[in-house]
Amino acid sequence: MLEQAGAEGLPLSKLLAILLGGGCAGQSAEGLAQTLMARYGTLRALDRASFAELRSLRGIGRARAAQLKAAVEVGKRLLRESAPAERSITQASHAVRYVSAYYGAHLRDAQREHFCVVLLNRRNRPMRNVELTRGTVSASVVDAKEVAREGIVAGASAVLLVHNHPSGDPEPSPEDIRITAEVETVCRTVGLELLDHVIVGRNLDALFSFRDVGLVK
Repeated sequence: MLEQAGAEGLPLSKLLAILLGGGCAGQSAEGLAQTLMARYGTLRALDRASFAELRSLRGIGRARAAQLKAAVEVGKRLLRESAPAERSITQASHAVRYVSAYYGAHLRDAQREHFCVVLLNRRNRPMRNVELTRGTVSASVVDAKEVAREGIVAGASAVLLVHNHPSGDPEPSPEDIRITAEVETVCRTVGLELLDHVIVGRNLDALFSFRDVGLVK
């Protein structure tokens, strides 16, 4: 069916059935896929389910849970490849667009706070992406000197900070503002420019740019 109609021509239940590879006692592969979607509703909700939770479902063992997790991750990485890396990031709208494309799918539903830095060349084009810390549900500890060190080692001219709020609200905390100011000061002393700091929230449009509101000069 996929060969004849193309992957885009198949309903989600059949695509998931192909991934699952088979059903279980009394239920076909497509029936099992429909049961999964009835439970989770969306692929995004399915992605948020833990490995252990998926394994606990009837008909979804270790191998099938791994197949589902792997398939969703492949989709996320495909989205990441489409990030506009060739475009110079010179203003807040560029930073937000890049962060949404490169980090959005991975960070919107992350259960822990991730703090990342995008290293940019002289043309303000991304040259490397580094995850500095992975913290708790509410915070990650970031050393401003570590941000500067990453930039110097890579020969970058500018950096873009990115982190997510597992709460879903992208509004910066006082600690976010303090860390950003500290990073900006340290980077300036070593000749690096802090282009922006973008916080990723839960929804597609839930992104906060520090430069857009004047918190990064």
